[in-house]
Amino acid sequence: LLPGGSATELVTNAWNGGVPLGDSLLLLAPTAAWVIVAVTLATRLFRWEPRR
Repeated sequence: LLPGGSATELVTNAWNGGVPLGDSLLLLAPTAAWVIVAVTLATRLFRWEPRR
């Protein structure tokens, strides 16, 4: 459940020739959750001002 753990497993599985879709979906869920958390925190913590 670490940020890069499931992403690394997805890359390793793809490199080795793939795995069944069910296994990939189990690994894709934590990766997508971390992406959503990161985007949410970035939009809340960093206020970007437009350039003039």
